[in-house]
Amino acid sequence: AYKTPVSFADAARVINMASSEEISEAPLTSVQDALKSIMNVDLRERGVYGVQADLNIRGGSFEQNVVLINGVKMTDPQTGHFQMNLPIDLMDVDRIELLRGGSSSLYGNNAFSGAVNFITGNDNENHIRAGIIAGEYGLFSGNLSASVSSRNFKNYFSISKKVSDGYVKNTDFDILNLFYKGKLITKAGQLQMQAGFLDKSFGAFNFYTPRFPDQYEQNKTWMANLKFFSEGSVKTSPSIYWRRNFDRFELFRYEPASWYTNHNFHITDVYGAEMNGQISTGVGKLGFGVDWNTEEILSNVLGDVLDNEKDIPGVDSTKFSHGKTRQNLNLSFQERIKFGKFSALVHLLTNYNTMFDWNFYPGLDLSFSVNQELKLIASANWSGRVPSY
Repeated sequence: AYKTPVSFADAARVINMASSEEISEAPLTSVQDALKSIMNVDLRERGVYGVQADLNIRGGSFEQNVVLINGVKMTDPQTGHFQMNLPIDLMDVDRIELLRGGSSSLYGNNAFSGAVNFITGNDNENHIRAGIIAGEYGLFSGNLSASVSSRNFKNYFSISKKVSDGYVKNTDFDILNLFYKGKLITKAGQLQMQAGFLDKSFGAFNFYTPRFPDQYEQNKTWMANLKFFSEGSVKTSPSIYWRRNFDRFELFRYEPASWYTNHNFHITDVYGAEMNGQISTGVGKLGFGVDWNTEEILSNVLGDVLDNEKDIPGVDSTKFSHGKTRQNLNLSFQERIKFGKFSALVHLLTNYNTMFDWNFYPGLDLSFSVNQELKLIASANWSGRVPSY
C-alpha cells in the first residue's frame, strides 16, 4: 500500500487480502478463480482457466487498474485485455493483495480504481509438488513445482500446462506457464530475481462479438526483473524490469470472408528502471522513488506508419507496418507521521509522459486507533490513466 514498508494494521487504506491458506481451502483451479473470491472484484471471464479475463475493481474498467507480480507491473500498452496474461499458476501464489481506490500516487498512470499484487512464495523450504486434473472434452491440467534452497540462495521453479478440445467448436485452448523466482542473500542486502513465460492459444467463440464467432487468438508473454534491497540507515531498492507481449488475432479461424486479407499481429515491450528508498526523519519515515520506462508497440494496424516495415517473428504473410513509442518518468515521495494513536501519510507522484505531458497525483491518508479492535481511516487520492494503443 505504500513505498515504505507498513504493517497491515497500520495501513490507512482499504486492503483486501487472500492468503495461501484461504486459497488452498477453497474449490479453486486458477489464479483468476482466486481473484474472484476477493470483495470488490468483478472478473469478466470468457472461458475457463482465465483463457481471457478482464479485471474490474469497484466499477472501474479493465484499463483502469494495475496488476503486479511481486511488485512488478504487468501493464500492457496495447490493451487492458492482456493485464491478466500472468505466467504464474495457482500453486505459485502465496497471497493476493488488493488495494481499493485511486492508487496513482503509488503506481502512476492507470491505477485509477485500484491495484492487485500477486505475491509468490514456496521458496523457503526444499520441496517438489505436482498436481493433475483430467476431465471430459480432452481436459488436462498438470503442474509441477520445485524449490531448491540453501542458507543464502533460494530458488523456486514451476511449470504448468492446461489443454482442452473445447465443449463446442472453437472453444479449445492450450496454455503453458513457466515461472522462476530466486533470492540471493548477502551482507549488503538481498538480490531478488524473477522471470516468466506464458504461451496461450484459444478459440475465441463469441468472445468479442457474435457476428464473428470463429475468432482465434494466441498470446505469448515474457517478463523478467532484478531487484536489490540494501541494508543500512538509508534503505534503497533499485530494480530493472522488462515485459513483452505478442498477440496474434484471427477474425476468421475457418473459411475467411473474401474481403479478409490478413490477421492482426502486435508486439508490445515495456522496459525500465526504478529506484525506491526510505530514510527515517525526526517525526516519521520519508519514502522516495524514481521510475523511468518505455512503452513500445509494433503492429500491422496500430500506431504510426513506419518508414521501413519490420519482420514478424514466425510469420511470412505480412510485416509490421505500424509502430509507436512513448516514455514515462515518475517521481514520487511520501512522508509518514505518527503521534500516538494518530498517523498521517502524505504522498505525491508526478508523471511525465511524452504523449500527454505532466500529471500530478497527490494523496492523503489519515488513521486513528480508537482501541485494539477499532481503527478509523480516511483517504483522498487523485488518480488518472493514459489510453492504451
